[in-house]
Amino acid sequence: MGMDYSKIDQWILAEDSFDPVHLGKCEAVMSLGNGYLGLRSAAEERYVGETRDLLINGTFDRFDESEVTELPNAADVTAVELWVGGERFSLDQGSYTGYSRELNLKTGELKRQVEWTSPKGDKVGLVFRRIVSLKRLHDIALSVTVTCLEQPVALKVRSGIDARVTNTGSQHFTEGEKRFYEKKYLQLLETTIESGITFVVNAVHRFTLNGQPLELATDVNIDRRVLYADYTVDLQPGDSFTVEKYANVFTTRDLDCAGKTVAELQAQTLEDLKTSAALGYQALAEESAAQWQLEVWDKAPLDIQGDADSRFDLFALRFAQYHMRLMLPRHDNRMNIGAKGLSGEGYKGHCFWDTEIFLLPYYMFTDPEAARKLEEYRYLSLPGAHRKARENGYRGAMFPWESAWLDDGETCPLYQGTEVGYNTKCNTFKFFK
Repeated sequence: MGMDYSKIDQWILAEDSFDPVHLGKCEAVMSLGNGYLGLRSAAEERYVGETRDLLINGTFDRFDESEVTELPNAADVTAVELWVGGERFSLDQGSYTGYSRELNLKTGELKRQVEWTSPKGDKVGLVFRRIVSLKRLHDIALSVTVTCLEQPVALKVRSGIDARVTNTGSQHFTEGEKRFYEKKYLQLLETTIESGITFVVNAVHRFTLNGQPLELATDVNIDRRVLYADYTVDLQPGDSFTVEKYANVFTTRDLDCAGKTVAELQAQTLEDLKTSAALGYQALAEESAAQWQLEVWDKAPLDIQGDADSRFDLFALRFAQYHMRLMLPRHDNRMNIGAKGLSGEGYKGHCFWDTEIFLLPYYMFTDPEAARKLEEYRYLSLPGAHRKARENGYRGAMFPWESAWLDDGETCPLYQGTEVGYNTKCNTFKFFK
């Protein structure tokens, strides 16, 4: 896989070739988020070795007594599988040209494009776009455009909500209700096993053909931990077909959902989805980009004057600013920043004891309100710090090496990844990803 730095002056981090062996690199560095949720940038189509993560800040759960609490991997809403003339679209079969994947740091949009020839010889152009809204904390939006380049093709789209995901094998959820409303709106409920947090996940699709709205018959499928729909359309040479997918996720731990029953949450989140979908992908992307400008780039505009190498240095700073906003839970003082942010399952979403040393100064200068909330988290987590002190024979507070939910106390695992190295300060083997 090659990283392309030719567009750094346009704030774009690009991948110029597809590498199925090192999928995790771009999944992490090109991840999307807004501090409430983090979405790892796995491709819409599935590959062996991928990690599809949707992590909601603060929703810690313990799989069983032998493990520590961690952020559970919520149901996947980003998979959009395509069949072109009966052949499943995948870059590890057939052939392709013109591949690129780009993360625009300025707008928070991920874009991927490629021309693909199926094993049967059908040729299509594909453009994938994706955002996590910075304006609407619960919203995710995707757009997939397929252009028929040569002979006519039959296209099948399969998309839905898939809760058959784990945290490296540990399943944190009990299966809940699954519904199709009006054969259009998908809704799935799942509840964490130990912490009892209910997630409500919704999705809906919109279609256009050559820019005109298109209604397609829905083939509804509901199975264990998954619900999805199949759609088919015939394309002629030159036709462009677009599927836009809108999704949201809410939980009973969210501050903006406090006091609501699960039934009330189901109804409210479905209406929120309809409102967002009515705006369309482009409008959602534009308002999210405007929020990035308002919250980040206008607040902390950076520049470096120097030689040619300073262009890359400036891009590196902006890359850091981008990720520091992705991981910042400025909406809720009951949460802090995990060592891997919300870009993956590393460190289980835990906040380390030294977070303030590395991160707090930036927020103090650029977002004092958010900085205060991060410190309020430490105050609110004092019960766990008191318990750790007592367990170690001390009076007062002993802040954990790794902390999660407010009253969890020490959440550093005793043993993990023992082949990598021993961390004497924590009395634990650590696996660094």
